Amino acid sequence: MHYFYLALAILGEVIGTSFLKATEDFTKLWPSLIVLLGYGAAFYFLTLSLKVIPVGIAYATWSGIGIVLEQYRERRVHCFGNYDSMGNS
Repeated sequence: MHYFYLALAILGEVIGTSFLKATEDFTKLWPSLIVLLGYGAAFYFLTLSLKVIPVGIAYATWSGIGIVLEQYRERRVHCFGNYDSMGNS
């Protein structure tokens, strides 16, 4: 169950990071709320996972998988010319 919490933390972090540019310096309400909720969920679920998983393992996994998923999203957007839900190209 704690690895599931870690997966939810990673997902929250990736969602929050994906919407950062769309906030336009936190002047846009909905993207800003998504960023805050994403990071809030990320840290909440990370703390739940830390009850069993050692900090070093959890943080390395969280960082590494988050970087890979965000790179995948960026490559998909730029290589295929798709626009993501935030209107970024």
